[in-house]
Amino acid sequence: MIASLPVQGRGGVIGAIAFRFGDGRRLERADRSALTTIAQHYGQALDRARLFEVAESERQRLEALMHQLPVGVAIAEAPSGHIVAVNGKATEIWRVPPPGPEPITDVTPYVAYHPDGRRFETSDWPIARSLATGEVVDGEEIDVEFGDGTRGWVNISARPVLDASGHVLGAVTTLVDVTEPRRRETEARFLADATDLLTQSLDPDESLRHLARLVVPRLADWCVVYVLDGTRLRTVAIEHSDPGRVELARDLENRYPTDLSGGVGRVIDTGESQLTPRITREMVGAAAPDADFTRIIFDELGLHSALTVPLRARGQVLGALTLVAAESDRVFGERDLSFAEDIATHAALAVANARLYTEQQDI
Repeated sequence: MIASLPVQGRGGVIGAIAFRFGDGRRLERADRSALTTIAQHYGQALDRARLFEVAESERQRLEALMHQLPVGVAIAEAPSGHIVAVNGKATEIWRVPPPGPEPITDVTPYVAYHPDGRRFETSDWPIARSLATGEVVDGEEIDVEFGDGTRGWVNISARPVLDASGHVLGAVTTLVDVTEPRRRETEARFLADATDLLTQSLDPDESLRHLARLVVPRLADWCVVYVLDGTRLRTVAIEHSDPGRVELARDLENRYPTDLSGGVGRVIDTGESQLTPRITREMVGAAAPDADFTRIIFDELGLHSALTVPLRARGQVLGALTLVAAESDRVFGERDLSFAEDIATHAALAVANARLYTEQQDI
């Protein structure tokens, strides 16, 4: 005896199941009910397996698509905010591998700043806003700190994913690293402004003081300019946005004058730039005249990254330009050093031309 029953799925009949019994077997009502239940469970299991295959196939297609995209992509679910998918381009942009699926509240590897210098809160991120309110964010350029400590700019867009009734299921964010074009634009504008300032005065010291004021805070928190007068090193300018800190730095300079035996002197003597991405207390303490000097550098001025480049013109080193990062948390790199050298070249030529003009006038 054979009993056949249809196997039902969500879309209708998806198959059949047959039961074979020995001759003479008679199916009672309870037997038929049991066979029907088995067929129903089999249909549900088969239906779920097919749905899982479809979902897994779609997931793999989505993952393949995300990893082929030339922009960073991350997908977060609502309401938890968990990042459920992120492509390799996004981790490349942030320069820090994500620790795996993580809640959006974990912003440890993702640091950004508002135009006024305030650090981003969790709710400030475009993807968080899309999750919370359904906001659509198009092309918002954000000042960020990458995983390697460098600063840059990322263009971020975010859109909510809505169900048929308009409820937010999640959000998708795209990321494009625009650091290089922004940096080129910033550098070109700065050099144009610096050139204008350096040609406004025929007094070399005044030109260098103008330059230092232009540097702060656009490129650094501190700018110090030194000029070589014979065998003596003279500090022409010390600039910071806080006049109180400038006075503290001038007092420090008066108590511990910079001379040619230190790092600035080596830059002037060799003509080679010096980059210190991270200033440590041990580093300063090893060369400091006393413990009070080290305390002021770290506890009161908070210096943590610096570079010094020579002011070189017509084969002669005229002095040095020092940029220092403190409260902005900037970390100077090779690109910053190269640009500072370009600035120093323009400044040195302006100083040399002013000196030449003065000599000609004296003659």
